[in-house]
Amino acid sequence: MSRVRVAITGVGMVTPFGTNRTESWQGLVSGKSAVRWIDEGLPGAGNLPPVKNLPRPFGGVVPWQPEGGGRLIPFARRAAAEAVSQARLDRNQLRSAACVIGASKIEMAHYDLLCKSPDALAAEMTPWDVLSTAAPAQFVAADFNCRAGAISPVAACATGLISLIQAAMLIRSGHCEVVLAGSTDAGLHAGLLASYRRLGVLAKPGNDPAGACRPFDRTRAGFAVGEGAAVLVLESWEHAVARGGPILAEWVDGRFASDPSGLTLVDEAGEPLSHLIAALLAANEIQPKEISAVSVHGTATRLNDQAEAAALNRIFGSLQRPLPAFGIKGAIGHLMGGAGAVETAASVLSLVEQTLLPTCNHSLPDETGCLEFDSRIRERRLQSILKVSLGFGGHVAAAVLRQSRKLPD
Repeated sequence: MSRVRVAITGVGMVTPFGTNRTESWQGLVSGKSAVRWIDEGLPGAGNLPPVKNLPRPFGGVVPWQPEGGGRLIPFARRAAAEAVSQARLDRNQLRSAACVIGASKIEMAHYDLLCKSPDALAAEMTPWDVLSTAAPAQFVAADFNCRAGAISPVAACATGLISLIQAAMLIRSGHCEVVLAGSTDAGLHAGLLASYRRLGVLAKPGNDPAGACRPFDRTRAGFAVGEGAAVLVLESWEHAVARGGPILAEWVDGRFASDPSGLTLVDEAGEPLSHLIAALLAANEIQPKEISAVSVHGTATRLNDQAEAAALNRIFGSLQRPLPAFGIKGAIGHLMGGAGAVETAASVLSLVEQTLLPTCNHSLPDETGCLEFDSRIRERRLQSILKVSLGFGGHVAAAVLRQSRKLPD
């Protein structure tokens, strides 16, 4: 029995470049960074308790203030609405669909409000909505009448990609034909920024916050924090074709694993990631030479980029050509739980547009072996893209996306 093929028929994005797919893509292809000083105060409802001696905050801020003070849930709902619209699905068609929307943390803005006064929450919100990472999935499922389940994966910075992997599993198991899948994050909060600074992973912006995050650059020294969300519509290929849905790309397969090195550490040789990628390619009878490009995790920390490069070189180092690679955290910041979904959405659009995104702030290449980064946009013949994600707690994930139409020779 042949395996069920999975199509991607809709993409919705909310990023520091804008509140929709078009604005986000235009910002990403520009090669510029949306990371900036946040002198107007951190987004949301305020910060309790106050964090003393926190340096001038910077990050990738979504240019939108939803009503009610929250951001985590509205980001997911807006991204989902855009994805569903592009997929040309309505609430009746989505009645038998599932929803897999991950979040790596709770709604911090609403948590601050709750600390001030339980009565400060918007009328439709409850303390459970504030304290549960399940809230985004629950709201999106309600918005679109999805009744086949509302699942809320939590896997730190790999949350988004693992959510998509689990969505494809639901389709291939026969549980449902359509899944709204992705992740959301709104982590520009004083307490969280102080924690990242204490860990030594937050970049020092100097006088230029836009240039602070430099993935795979020789001078890299940490990331900037961003916020946003992405939701993709995944459905069985047969279902999409039967209803005449717009097939943007094919979800070939995805897998996840764990790295036992430590809560905030990665294996320096990248062995768990390389083992995962090798297993993923072998299971799908994909040769390394068939991968057109890789969308890296690329946090711009010394250890993470080194380990990721080591893993990818173990798989692709024997190729007789450089492997094109790109990472978008220099442009929008590290979206934490939202990163994997937003970066996968960007990879889908790269396949649609046959365009490799720039790696913003990459000017002094480090020793990355076969990986080829560029700070400029590149038009390439892209048949397939490998997407990888890593997360605190030892989360490791990888997936392969494929062009939905046959490219000319």
